[in-house]
Amino acid sequence: GLTADKHYTCIFLDVIMPGIDGYQVCKMIKARKSVKATAVVMLTSKSSPFDKIRGAMAGCDAYLTKPVDEERLLEVIAKFLPTTQA
Repeated sequence: GLTADKHYTCIFLDVIMPGIDGYQVCKMIKARKSVKATAVVMLTSKSSPFDKIRGAMAGCDAYLTKPVDEERLLEVIAKFLPTTQA
């Protein structure tokens, strides 16, 4: 719901959340044309190949597993930060 009020460059989601899982939330975010360009990163302890495929099918832009490697996290964040033109 917050994506309707404000633009986000990147949203981090866990798969396990109360009431609705992160895959469903990701699908809902990606279905909205106004926020389709927003990057969705799954950050979760669910590390099976099946879980990663579900993330890709939901439309997530990156899938990171806990404990997350700090360098990989920084790479993912840098990938989705807007670049400024000099």
